[in-house]
Amino acid sequence: MGEEEILQFLKDLGLSKTESDIYLFLAKRGPLSASFVAKKLRMERVHAYRKFKRLQEKGFVTATLERPTRFRVVPLEELLDFFINAKKTEISNLEKRREKLIASWRATGASGTEDSFARFQVVAGKQKILLKILSMVEETSGKAFFLTNGSRLIQQDNFGIIDEMLLSTQKRRVEFKVLTDISEKNLKIAENIAKRLRAKGANFECRHVSLDPGFFPCFLIKDEEEALLFGSSELEASLIALEDEGLWINDKRFISVLQAFFSQMWKNSTDIAMRVEELKTGIPVRETAVISDPYDARAKITKALERADEAVVVITSSQSIHSIAKNDPFSKYCKQSVKFRIMATIDLDNLEAAKTLSLRYSVRHIPLSYVSMMVIDTAA
Repeated sequence: MGEEEILQFLKDLGLSKTESDIYLFLAKRGPLSASFVAKKLRMERVHAYRKFKRLQEKGFVTATLERPTRFRVVPLEELLDFFINAKKTEISNLEKRREKLIASWRATGASGTEDSFARFQVVAGKQKILLKILSMVEETSGKAFFLTNGSRLIQQDNFGIIDEMLLSTQKRRVEFKVLTDISEKNLKIAENIAKRLRAKGANFECRHVSLDPGFFPCFLIKDEEEALLFGSSELEASLIALEDEGLWINDKRFISVLQAFFSQMWKNSTDIAMRVEELKTGIPVRETAVISDPYDARAKITKALERADEAVVVITSSQSIHSIAKNDPFSKYCKQSVKFRIMATIDLDNLEAAKTLSLRYSVRHIPLSYVSMMVIDTAA
C-alpha cells in the first residue's frame, strides 16, 4: 500500500489533508510534541493544536502524560479493525431495523410508486459511482452498453465490475458491450480481459476506441431504461471537475441519444484482441471503414499524409489532374524521403496540367479508370 493510497484511505475515514499529513508524519517519526510537528510541517502552532485535538477526538492519536505532551499514532492495523467492526455493526443494526422502518414508512401513507416522469439523481464520489455501476450491472436483464476510458477501466476492473459482467452473461444470458481506450497503461488488464473472453465465450464484447485524453463523458446504459453518466479525465488538472460526480437518469429520449452515440462509436472501434496484438507487436491493425462525412474523410487523409514516410501513390481521374495541378494539395507533405506518384489517364485535355505536375511528381499514364485511390506507405 503506497503513501497515496494511505492518504486516500485516511481521507475516506474523514481526515482532512492536514490531519492526514500529521498522522503520517507521526507514524514515521514516533511520539512528538505538537509544537515540533507544527514547526516541521510549517503550520501555525494554534492551528496545529486544534488539529491534534481533533485527531484525538477521532481516535487517530493518543497523548502521553508527560510535559510537554507528546502524541503517538494509533497503528493503522488497529484503525482498520476498528472501522471494519464499526461498519459491520452499523450494517447489522440497519438490517435489524429494516422491517420496522419499512412498516413505519408504509404507515405514513407514502406509496413510493413509480411515475411516468423522467427522474435524475446525482451520484457523488468515485466509490459511490463504482457501486452504482456494479449495482446496474447486477440488475441488467437484457443488454447493457458501457463506454469508459482507459484509467477508469483499471479502477472498474479492480472493483470487480468486469468480472460481474462476465459472470452475468453466464448466469442470466445478458449481453454486455464495452467500449474503452486501450493503451500501454491498461494493456495488462485488456490482455487479461481478452483471455477471459476467449476462455468463457461469454456474450460479452469489448472493443477499443480512441478517446480524448482530456475530459470525456463516460456512461453505462442498462436495458435501454436507465443510464449513468459520469465524467472522466486522464489529465491531472481537468477544466471540468466532474471526475467524482455522476448523473443517473431514466429519461428515454436522453438514453436513446446516448445509445445512438455509442452505436456510432462501436462501428469505428477495434476488437480488443486485435488492439492488444497491435500494442504488443507495434504493427498497426488493418481496418476498413466507410466514411460518409467528407470532413472526416479529409481529416483522415490529411493525417495519413502527415505520417507518410516512404511513398504516396494517387490514382485519379483525367479530370482531376487539372485541379491537382492548380491547387497542388500535396506540396505541403513533400519530404525528401517521400516519393509522390500520380497515376491518371493522360489525354490532350489534361496534357499541359500533367506536364506541370511532372516537374514535381512522378506522373504516369494509365488506361481509363473509374476508381480514385490513394495508397500511403503501402497502406490505402
